[in-house]
Amino acid sequence: GSAHLPADQLEEAATPYEQGPAEPSSWLPDPTDPTDAEARAGGAGSTGDTGDTARRHAAGGAADDASAVRILVADDNADLRDYLVRLLSPHWAVTAVPDGASALVAAAERTPDLIVADVMMPGMDGLELVRRLRADPATRGVPIMLLSARAGKEESLTGLIAGADEYLVKPFSARELLTRVRGVLRLAAVRSRHNRRLRELTEAALALNGASSEREVLRLAERYGRLLADAPAAAVAFTPEGDLTIEPFCASPGRESAQGHTADLPANLAHDGGDTVLRQLAQLASARLHNLRQLELEHRLATTLQLALLPEVPDIDGTSIVGRYVPGNDEASVGGDWYDVIRVSGDEVMLVIGDIVGKGIKAAAAMGQMRNALRAYALEDSDPGLVLGRLNRMTSGRYDRMHATVLCVRLSPATGELSYASAGHPPVLVCRADRETEYLGGGLAPLIGALPSTVFPTARARLERGDRLLLYTD
Repeated sequence: GSAHLPADQLEEAATPYEQGPAEPSSWLPDPTDPTDAEARAGGAGSTGDTGDTARRHAAGGAADDASAVRILVADDNADLRDYLVRLLSPHWAVTAVPDGASALVAAAERTPDLIVADVMMPGMDGLELVRRLRADPATRGVPIMLLSARAGKEESLTGLIAGADEYLVKPFSARELLTRVRGVLRLAAVRSRHNRRLRELTEAALALNGASSEREVLRLAERYGRLLADAPAAAVAFTPEGDLTIEPFCASPGRESAQGHTADLPANLAHDGGDTVLRQLAQLASARLHNLRQLELEHRLATTLQLALLPEVPDIDGTSIVGRYVPGNDEASVGGDWYDVIRVSGDEVMLVIGDIVGKGIKAAAAMGQMRNALRAYALEDSDPGLVLGRLNRMTSGRYDRMHATVLCVRLSPATGELSYASAGHPPVLVCRADRETEYLGGGLAPLIGALPSTVFPTARARLERGDRLLLYTD
């Protein structure tokens, strides 16, 4: 009794036994509990061989839709182990092992969906089993339920701190065990679905970031919308503001989607967070669309600027000069490439070709500045090396130093004499009249803007009647 004890030191037990301190009696089926009756019917005819029982139930199938779920039971008490198998196997595929070490091996061979383990086991106990499982990347995410006769907050906290997902105190009823198991499995399924959606959303962000057209953005949005919503299709529609919405697709008369579908919108995925990830996907797709539209505008502006700055090729007696410019076909290809033909005297021309380092409008604007400067220098100096030297000094003195590869060729069509200098540009290709070809490899120096004191040498060559020169960019 407790009459002889101080009243201020008495309190109720944290978890009173359901059927008194006789713990083993609670392991037997309760004839008044319908859940126990179901478990007893499913385990009828079983023997004390828990391994055979587990194998038989795993092969015979479960009683409901959770047959794909696998549970690993670890307990050194054969009677309790057999009772757990008979209780769980009508609902899930169950495998039982007698200790923690065997459970660790079984989990490594085939990862279960849930591990139910006793805390007090010889050798490797339940707490050490939890620590080992959590340390292994392959089993780190497996939900674990610990069973123990040790009641109290401290014991429960010890198990949970070790990494267990649930701590069930013995004795327990069949209904309580099944309810706890279902709860753990349900939470694990939600967590797994959440992690999968996060991975898919990350993949979608990377894929959308690499999309190069509006059509590709819409295709990726529909594809990942299906994956994230676990739906057979997804409807991608534009809002009046030009943003995207992505929702599960249901064919019915309704709103026109961005891909020509009709959709019954909206669909409710709020119960599992599906609407949130779809909104995030829509935001990513909308941001990429806005970027592509901005880049397309920049592409058009840069192309227009480049074409406006290209020269009219003059007519030179005895020489045919042809220039061809092909704009880039996407927003990343527009840069500062240019060519120029400058008449420097009655029968001589300066052929210039260059490539600004960088892309976009900034490179195209820098190209215009460098082209105009080079034209002025070419009219004052007849030597290509000196022209590039002055251009390099001008560029190096700017606060926003420009860099470019440039090739200058001074040609006298009457005599065939030519002089040339290259600032890091691909060499001139000469196609001889007899079909032989050669590159002019002289007059080499670093690109414009690299070194302020660079000296640009001038090399010389001669063309015969019928020879052709080819100047090009990369």
